[in-house]
Amino acid sequence: MISGRFSASREAEINLTVRAPQGIDTMIDAVIDTGFSDSLTLLAATVATLQLPFRESVSFELADGSRAELDVYRAEVLWDDSWRGALVTATAGGTLVGMRLLDGNRLTIDCMVGGAVTIEALAHVHEAN
Repeated sequence: MISGRFSASREAEINLTVRAPQGIDTMIDAVIDTGFSDSLTLLAATVATLQLPFRESVSFELADGSRAELDVYRAEVLWDDSWRGALVTATAGGTLVGMRLLDGNRLTIDCMVGGAVTIEALAHVHEAN
C-alpha cells in the first residue's frame, strides 16, 4: 500500500522513489492527477539530474485544450514495494502521478486537510475481502 496526505492546497500527495537506469534514486513529492492519462511527470531539472534515457517527443493536449510537444523518458518507480517501469514526461510544471501508473489500484482520498490518501493494489484488496 502507498500512503499520502490531502494537503492544504487541496491536492492528494504521495512520496515516490524514482530510479534511473544507472541506479540513481531520488525521492519526490507528487500530486495525483486523475485527469492525466499517462504515468508520471517530473520537472525537467529532475529528469536531467537523474540522467533519464530519452524515449521520444510526444504531442500532448493540456488541460486548457492547447497542445504541447514534450519529451518522454524511461525510469523505474518504487510502487508498492516493487520496482516498475514508467514513462516520464518532462515538464516545467509540477510532479504528477497519472492514471496509467494508478491502473490496477484502488485510490482512496479523505478530502480534508491532513486526510489520508491510500493506494492499494486491487489484487490485495480482493484477497482481503
